[in-house]
Amino acid sequence: MLPSALETQLQESTDIFEGRVSYQESFMGDDGNIYTANQFEVYRVLKGNVGFNYTIVTEGGIYGDLMQVVTPSVGLAIGDYGLIVSKTDMFRSSMNVAQTFYPINETNGEVFRLKGIDQREQLYELVSRATATNIIELRRISLEIESAENRAAPQIASIGPVQVTAGTQTVITITGQNFGQEQGNGYVAFHNADDGGQSFVSLAHGPHYLSWSDTEIQLYVPSATLYNQAVAGTGTIRVVTGSGNSIESVQNLSVRYAKSEVIYSSQLSSTLLVGNQSGGYVFTPNANLVTASGGTELAHDVLEKWACNTGVNFRLADEVVNSNEYAYDEVNLLGLSAPGQLPNYLLGRTVTTFSGCGGTDGLQWNLVEIDILLNSDIAWWTGEDHPMPGTFDMETALLHEVGHAHLLQHNNNQASSMYFQPLILWREQIFILHG
Repeated sequence: MLPSALETQLQESTDIFEGRVSYQESFMGDDGNIYTANQFEVYRVLKGNVGFNYTIVTEGGIYGDLMQVVTPSVGLAIGDYGLIVSKTDMFRSSMNVAQTFYPINETNGEVFRLKGIDQREQLYELVSRATATNIIELRRISLEIESAENRAAPQIASIGPVQVTAGTQTVITITGQNFGQEQGNGYVAFHNADDGGQSFVSLAHGPHYLSWSDTEIQLYVPSATLYNQAVAGTGTIRVVTGSGNSIESVQNLSVRYAKSEVIYSSQLSSTLLVGNQSGGYVFTPNANLVTASGGTELAHDVLEKWACNTGVNFRLADEVVNSNEYAYDEVNLLGLSAPGQLPNYLLGRTVTTFSGCGGTDGLQWNLVEIDILLNSDIAWWTGEDHPMPGTFDMETALLHEVGHAHLLQHNNNQASSMYFQPLILWREQIFILHG
């Protein structure tokens, strides 16, 4: 995302409201992509014509035995509560598509995933300044203060191990005191990999938690990317008890990389690269990308750099197509979008489609298709020298998107190709973290 993403999202939004997801249903769109309809119980409206119950579409979901993950996009789960920003998308049959979501803790009004803003009223002020709109309350917001058997301030003695990977079912143990005999509404929060660690992201109650006692918490380091977007990044961690008390660790958790995982039917599922009959994945470039980059050499170089670091067999097809539509169509598209097709705050987008398969360890999701589009509305630089002011290096952006095709999520290392945002870094300074 570009640094101006939040301001752009607020100003160009169709609707902004606060509410809770009460129902979800995924469907196959006319364009061959999977979407999820999310029905909200609306509490407050900050912008738009929104009623007591309102439906917003998110990109991706599970439909039959197919799963589609769109990176970046909004991931919601039933019960999620917070502020949602959406916009009517003319490229998707005028669907009202979620642009961003900020979870809010109903117990204490804490806001997550926003740099420098950690309380609900601060978030309201930010929206009001950007949109010049007023708040309309539809349902009364009440602080649901939980009665806890132990309200003493929690303390963290240690976390371990401190060198971990996310999304790989790596277990960390948090020791201390006064966490509460049961988890209840308690949770652990991590520095958010999707904004470079500038904010915290809370891990909702679910299959990542292995045990919770008054003196010890054990859980998997999360990198869930569908129905739960808690991707852990390097930094301190925070424990919030069921009564709303919180403590932040002194130690840093160092997350080397984050691999995508899925929460489905209350279970934690893995994602795997499986390849095709020729043993890998073949990308087909589109004419827009070939024209903009002056041929196919740039795309070849990107795939080769990843292959030399990870050994994953990604290759470029000899043919060039005119299509700029990403869909489940048995074509791994590597291309440049049509004007206006992608939000103007994004450099690019990766869509990964999986097929579900049952196994001895539960459901496994095998990657069967990858579509990558860079935004044609961006001023791209394809030369060998440093990019000119106001332009973005195309090779570096493709390196990032092909990282998502490796099932890697964002991390907080500014020298990594999987950092969440473009930096003033020359491509030769960027290295790749892999397992």
